[in-house]
Amino acid sequence: MHAQIKKNNYQIILLLFFLVFLLFLPIFTNAQQAGPSLDGSGGTRIEGPGGTAKSGGSGIQPIRLPNPLQANTFQELIGRVVNFLLAIGAPILVLMIIIGAFQIMTGAGNPENITKGRQTITYAIIGYALLLLSKGITLIIEQLLGVNK
Repeated sequence: MHAQIKKNNYQIILLLFFLVFLLFLPIFTNAQQAGPSLDGSGGTRIEGPGGTAKSGGSGIQPIRLPNPLQANTFQELIGRVVNFLLAIGAPILVLMIIIGAFQIMTGAGNPENITKGRQTITYAIIGYALLLLSKGITLIIEQLLGVNK
């Protein structure tokens, strides 16, 4: 009975939060209004985070947004992600080996602690080996599909 009342209270709080969010949603939108052109061309200039769009005369020129990923192709994106994971994984591997060695040294002859330390080292090496395999697999797929860099 008590759990049901608690569950109903959570549902009411969630519903109230959602309704308040919907009530204030128009306030959170940050729409920019078009203003008159400053260059005297008679068009309307709209400024946004990626640049300026101008309407009038010859139509609307698009706003150019910078590429936050700095990757032009999916292949390049996957390559960057795998290289990042390899760069982050190497120090983590060293840290996990040190932690595993510490567990073995402080095990004081207790077989459970020594086994735990060995497993830590083993799993760290297996994890980094999987990262290396992912790099190899991406290279193999690139070769099979004939992707040119």
